Amino acid sequence: MGIYSLLSTNRTLIEGATPPLPPCTLPLPEPSLPSPSPSQISIHPSFSVTYQPRIAIFSQLQDVITKGLVTFEEAENGLQFFQTQAYRFPFVIVSHQTTLDALRREKPFLLLSILTFAAQTRPPLQAELELELRESLSRRVVVNMEKNLDILQGLLVYLAW
Repeated sequence: MGIYSLLSTNRTLIEGATPPLPPCTLPLPEPSLPSPSPSQISIHPSFSVTYQPRIAIFSQLQDVITKGLVTFEEAENGLQFFQTQAYRFPFVIVSHQTTLDALRREKPFLLLSILTFAAQTRPPLQAELELELRESLSRRVVVNMEKNLDILQGLLVYLAW
C-alpha cells in the first residue's frame, strides 16, 4: 500500500471527508494527426473535459472583405484606382499584374491602406476603414512586435494620402 493511499485513508477516517478522486489517467495521443472533431476526455464520472484540437485554417482571411466592410468588386475597383494614382506613391510599387488575391495573402496591411485611400469618395466607409487600419497597425506592431515590408509600405501609403 502506497503512502498516498495511507494518508488518504487516515484523512477520511479522521475528518469524515469524502474519499479522494481516483488518479487521472488520460490516453496517450496517437502518432497520427488529431481529428478535427472534438473528443470527450473522461477524468471522473461526474466531470468531463472537451478537447478541441487546434488546427490552423489558412484559407480564411480576417480582412475587411471577409468582415463585409468592402465587397470583392469594391476592393478590385479600389486597387485599380490606386494603380492609376501610383505616381503619387512612387515608394510603393504595385504592378498591374498584381491581383487582389495575391495582396490579400501576401500584403494584407498594404491592401487595407490602399482600400482606405481608395474610399476617399465615401467618407463614412473611409473612416471605418481607417479605424480598422489603426487597430491592425497597433495590434501588429505594438502587441505582436511585427516588422516587415507589408507594414512599412502600408504605413507609407497611409501617411502619404
